[in-house]
Amino acid sequence: MATLLVTLLAWLLTPAGGAQASSPVALGSYIPHADESPGLIDSFVQRVGWSPLVIDSFKTFDQAPIYYPQLDAIHEHGAVPMITWEPQTSSEGRIDLSAIARGSYDGYIGDAAHAAAAWRQPLMIRFGQEMNGSWYPWSPASGNSARSFVHAWRHVVKVFRHAGADNVEWVWTPYVETENDLPFARFYPGDRYVDWAGVDGYNWGGRFAWKSFHELFARSYHRLVRLTSRPLMIGEVGCGEVGGDKARWLRLMLRRDIPQMKHFRAILWFDQVDEKGDLRVDTSGAALRSFRRWTGRPIFESSRKTLLRTPERLQR
Repeated sequence: MATLLVTLLAWLLTPAGGAQASSPVALGSYIPHADESPGLIDSFVQRVGWSPLVIDSFKTFDQAPIYYPQLDAIHEHGAVPMITWEPQTSSEGRIDLSAIARGSYDGYIGDAAHAAAAWRQPLMIRFGQEMNGSWYPWSPASGNSARSFVHAWRHVVKVFRHAGADNVEWVWTPYVETENDLPFARFYPGDRYVDWAGVDGYNWGGRFAWKSFHELFARSYHRLVRLTSRPLMIGEVGCGEVGGDKARWLRLMLRRDIPQMKHFRAILWFDQVDEKGDLRVDTSGAALRSFRRWTGRPIFESSRKTLLRTPERLQR
C-alpha cells in the first residue's frame, strides 16, 4: 500500500501527467562588442531579465583569440566565454584549411592553446562555424573541402590537447539543413574531437520567407541526434520583426519547441541588427515581453555550474 501511494504521489508531481521533467537549458547570447565593453552585458540583462550563461565573441586568425581581460570580464559576469574562431584574416582573406592541418599555423595556434591552458577557467571554442554554407571562406564554395575542414578541426584540437588546455570544450555548429540544401554530416569531425554539437539558424523575415522555429530546426535536430550523442547547442538563433508575428514565434520556440527537442541544452540569442533583418529581442514591446515571459520558465532556470555538468553523452 505504501509503495502504491509513493508511486501515485510521484506520478502526480511529475509534469504533463507522467512525462519526465525536461533537463535545464542554458541561455546565452551574442551581444555585439560586449567582450570589449562588458557594461553591454549589464544592459542586456536589464532588458531580458536574466544573465547569459554563455557569451559569444568572434575572433579571426589575425587576432589573439585568448585575451585575458575579455575572458575575465565575461567570467566575472557568471558566464562561460565562447570564442567563435574564424579561419580567415584581413590580409589573406581565405585560409587554406589543408595548411592548418599540415601545421603551417601551429605557432599561432600553439600560442593560443598555451594561453587557454594558463587561463584555467572553463572556455568554449567554436571553430569555423556554418562550414556547410557558401558565405564563409572556409566553405567548399571557396575551395575548402569537407575533408580539409575535418582534418583542420582535428589538428587544432590536438594542438590544444598537447598544450594541456583541458579547460576548453569544442563546439561544432553548421547551419541548419534545408530540404535539399546544406547537408552537414560530412563536416563532422567525430565525437573524439567534439564536446558540443549543434546548429545555427535564422528566421530573417522581410524579403525572406517567414519560417517558424520548428520549420527551421526540426529537420536538423533529428539529423544531429542520429549523428552524435553529444549534447546539442544552438550557437546562433534570431528572428526578424518584418513579415510575421515575432512575439508568437518566440513563444512557440520557448514554450513548445525547445522543450520537445531535449538534446538542446544551450541556446544563444544573436542580439544584433543585420542587413537582412533586425534580430534584437526588443524590436517591439510585444517581442520583448514574450521573450522575457517565456525565458522565465523553469526549464531555463540553469546556472553556470549546471551547464558545465551537462553529461558528455545523452541517451538517444
